Amino acid sequence: MRYDLQELAEWIISRGTVTKQDVCVHLGIKCNLSGERKARKLLSKIAADHSVISLSSEKGYAIVQDAHTDLETYKLRRQEQENISRARETLRRNIPIWKSLGVEFDGNGYYIHL
Repeated sequence: MRYDLQELAEWIISRGTVTKQDVCVHLGIKCNLSGERKARKLLSKIAADHSVISLSSEKGYAIVQDAHTDLETYKLRRQEQENISRARETLRRNIPIWKSLGVEFDGNGYYIHL
């Protein structure tokens, strides 16, 4: 089934903060593991075009369109840092893979050791 991501984003904005379960109910998706997975996937797609905030210290998801307050600015910066941290952690998982492929680290970058 296809979902209107713009409509979903507007709904989230109108609600302020929503949970995966809220998204499931709104879309008529069963609130089980599969439904929550689908909700996360849709939220991820929305995050490609909107500032979706899902801080580890808070419950739920919100969309901040423009930072009008210090709190909104703080949340956007905090989300930015959490995203960067997740990306670094994901990339670190490639180091053992690169080693298995014969890629070595020289301190400045990676190069292929033949």
